[in-house]
Amino acid sequence: MITAEMMLTTARGIFRVCNHKVGGEMIRTYSCEKRPTRLKLVRIHSGCEFGDSMDSLHCDCGQQKKVALRAIQLWGSGVFVYSPHQEGRGHGIEIKIIEMHIAQTNGWDSVQAFRSMGLEHDIRSYEREIEALHDLDLPKRIIHLSGNPRKAVALQAGGFEIVCPWDPRQTREARARPQGRTHGLRIPNAHADGAVMVKLHRILRSSSLVQASPDDIWRRTKRSLGRIAHDQRKFAISPRPDKPFDVGAGLALLTPRHELMCIGTSNYKQEVGPRKHKCPDHCAEMYGIATARKMKSRIIGMVIVAPPQADDFSGFDVEVTVSCVFCRYEFRVELEDPDGPLMPETWLRFNHPTNKKRFFERRLGDFLKLFPNDPKELDPLHLPKRGGHQ
Repeated sequence: MITAEMMLTTARGIFRVCNHKVGGEMIRTYSCEKRPTRLKLVRIHSGCEFGDSMDSLHCDCGQQKKVALRAIQLWGSGVFVYSPHQEGRGHGIEIKIIEMHIAQTNGWDSVQAFRSMGLEHDIRSYEREIEALHDLDLPKRIIHLSGNPRKAVALQAGGFEIVCPWDPRQTREARARPQGRTHGLRIPNAHADGAVMVKLHRILRSSSLVQASPDDIWRRTKRSLGRIAHDQRKFAISPRPDKPFDVGAGLALLTPRHELMCIGTSNYKQEVGPRKHKCPDHCAEMYGIATARKMKSRIIGMVIVAPPQADDFSGFDVEVTVSCVFCRYEFRVELEDPDGPLMPETWLRFNHPTNKKRFFERRLGDFLKLFPNDPKELDPLHLPKRGGHQ
């Protein structure tokens, strides 16, 4: 039952705030209705005083909240459900403080700490949150902004159809999540029915990143970036109806605040970047570069996974697909900007989609030297026979 409501102006936009009294608990919903959409974004967010209010580095709750609210505003329609009674995975703030102290003292994760106290790791249930959503008379088809399987099951049991379901390979609910990890919030494109352009997988805040070299960061992240790139292919939308060409990319970005952010991107039917990239596939790499530029971040490295084919322009063939002549042109232009996201030391790795032993890895500067005959200007050639720009 809704007991009070108001319109709230925030740094991330205007929300309709409703207070719901459900089973003796108070739950808040923050709704955005800037534009009508066929699907609504929904996130059920458990209260976390440390992450949401104090910007704690011991969890990523505050970052997930910010990303979800921003995604809802960009999409134009959605609901953020805030559950203050779910603090400490349902155990409450006092138990949470004790658990965190035990974990820090012994170097344990949260699962081990809860077990040492004789408690279950997670006792949350979401019936009250589902009832609050029913108070709002939401459409039954939603996009779920979480990778938590328990939340997904609760939503489905409550009669909601999740159009963008959680991916079990990205879910860490069954085991403790390393510091800075997220469940994988997907940022959808408001112009497509569930299509995903950019997906935030991980944020790591550590003082060690200040001293770490790009090569050290690359060695620590390239395997997980490969998994991200492979996962992103399922969200790719190719403009080739006769020959689907699904490309996924995983990128490691170093932000100005020395945060390491791992994101995934997919190719999509939309021009991106400062020069409106015209590659017929609208490559996943370009979405990553455009995202990094907006965030004023440096790209440490990227892993690209695509169906194997030889390079159309040069004939270069290493049994995996490498960035095409259009992307190489964009790479060179980006490198001319000293404040841009790319560096000659940025790592590129191209993985075969099914054969893990097939890959090609080079620094960007060395990679571009392999193509000395690339044209210096591509404007007249941006719409070639390669795939058909649509």
